[in-house]
Amino acid sequence: QSYWVLYPNNGKLYSYRLDENGFDNIPVVSNLPAPVAPVETHMHIRVSPALSPSLGLPYTNLVSLSRWPGGLIFTPSNFGVRVFSFDNNTGLITSDYERTTPRRLYSTEFSGSGTLLYGAEYGEGRVFCYDLLGSTTSNLNESFLYNNNYYCGAVQRATNGEIYINFHHVNSDPSVKFLGRIINQESFSTCSVDPFGAFYDAGTRLGLPPLIPIIPVDEGNCWENLTLGFPETSASLTRNVSSTITTNNNYTVSSGQDIALKAGDLITMLPNTYIEDGSVFLAKITPCSGGRPASSVLTRTEYTDKLVISDAKDKLLIYPNPAINQTTVSLSVETIKELTVYTGDGKIVYNNKGVNDNSFTIDVSQYNQGMYIITIVDERGNQLYGKLIKN
Repeated sequence: QSYWVLYPNNGKLYSYRLDENGFDNIPVVSNLPAPVAPVETHMHIRVSPALSPSLGLPYTNLVSLSRWPGGLIFTPSNFGVRVFSFDNNTGLITSDYERTTPRRLYSTEFSGSGTLLYGAEYGEGRVFCYDLLGSTTSNLNESFLYNNNYYCGAVQRATNGEIYINFHHVNSDPSVKFLGRIINQESFSTCSVDPFGAFYDAGTRLGLPPLIPIIPVDEGNCWENLTLGFPETSASLTRNVSSTITTNNNYTVSSGQDIALKAGDLITMLPNTYIEDGSVFLAKITPCSGGRPASSVLTRTEYTDKLVISDAKDKLLIYPNPAINQTTVSLSVETIKELTVYTGDGKIVYNNKGVNDNSFTIDVSQYNQGMYIITIVDERGNQLYGKLIKN
């Protein structure tokens, strides 16, 4: 069919049509519903996924326009975020919806349903969530999610549906960068931020590669390979790829979750993979397709053709976490032989090769506030790690 290429400039939004005939350089022009002069150093646009027809709305999408002035100083009316309604049939902004927030958000991103908006405030390191359809006045209903000593960059939803956020140090070490993610992105009341949820050294600082939604995500467009190295956060989810799935690094399916892993060739569950009691979990070799959430629990004999399951049953516990003066690291089964504490940027602050116990208490009273990585080696040579937040 066709696509709109949206280009905001000064007080106008230009919508260019792209279809089988190519790019039409005569745009449909709308007036932006907010002042934009003077020209800011950054202006960032996001369009929501198509809103569900069941909502009964007179428009098809929402558009978020964030204006971040960088080091320049503008009046409040000239920065912040404006969210307005958009008609996908005409390419025009409509008068049905307009909401604002004066926060200096570097960028924003919509949830998969298009009903929630996430924004990152660059200089303050803060992340916010906005309830778009629950905001009945001109100002967006806001939920403060996260704040620390990091600076925020781009917020973006990836092809796997997750929303990621760039975090980085500026004053202490400009080379340290993290890629976090939003947890429970469709819940205004329970959404949260894991700043280190994807990578400890993301290799990015401000931007993330933009996605061009020309090819729809369907059964003919599957990822080839997938590696999972973090706890699942959805109550029910199917992950389907054409070739291989690998789990490691504290991949966890917790009690109450219903998770299915489906791959065309191979599923490998490496050490530090945890499927907890009370969960519903399925691992199946099957061609890539849409599928539905799993409805049965995997047993060791159910899919034995190309399935590799780790025998590791131990789990690393760190408590209290966050910690102020001390924290205890423990294993439920094996004995800890070596314990190491790293700063977020990889510097060793503590190492003990003679623990020889299943629990050990660390004095963290002199540690700086922030995130630390604790790794242990057990008596069988397995290596486990976890995160510690020092308050």
